[in-house]
Amino acid sequence: MSQKMTIRPHVKAVKEGEGAVLLDLNEGKYFSLNAVAARIWELVAAGAATDEVVSQLTQSYRIDEVSARRDVDRFFDSMRSRGFVSGE
Repeated sequence: MSQKMTIRPHVKAVKEGEGAVLLDLNEGKYFSLNAVAARIWELVAAGAATDEVVSQLTQSYRIDEVSARRDVDRFFDSMRSRGFVSGE
């Protein structure tokens, strides 16, 4: 089932090279993202649901759907645990 993530308002992203840096304004902490994680973040910011994110990753990085879904789920779990995103 596809889920849409919402970026919490206290988290700001800045593109850094091929990756990105997230700033948690509540905690004053930085979190760096590699290129793939930055792409996932960008897709979420554009309103993509999880199925769309998985599809984009399989096309862009030539990985199978099972691996892409696993990686996306892990990424979202990590972002939820930090309070950076919430799901609908």
